[in-house]
Amino acid sequence: MSFTCGRIRTATEPVPRVPEHPVAPELAARVRRLGRVRVPIALGLAPWATLYELPDRRVLWCLRLWEGSGTVRRCLSSATLLAYARTSGLRELEHEITRLLERRGAVAHVEA
Repeated sequence: MSFTCGRIRTATEPVPRVPEHPVAPELAARVRRLGRVRVPIALGLAPWATLYELPDRRVLWCLRLWEGSGTVRRCLSSATLLAYARTSGLRELEHEITRLLERRGAVAHVEA
């Protein structure tokens, strides 16, 4: 990621576009939930970010956020979530994310 004045300017890692149901039902049994962390976004707002491993071995983080009159699922890459933790000074969140990725063996694929 490159940054300007603390804001994300461009992404170096493409984030896959995720449909409403990210995995076909026949593949859902092969999607593994690897863990989850709380992501502090604002005072009193810290939704869970859940780490999933897809059948093709890619990992994806999904958050359920409140938007309008209901919740929506937002999915992002590990690099994006780590960049948020680092730029926000959330060291504990950064360590929790790294710990989950190391346990899965995916940390080598995430840009620092």
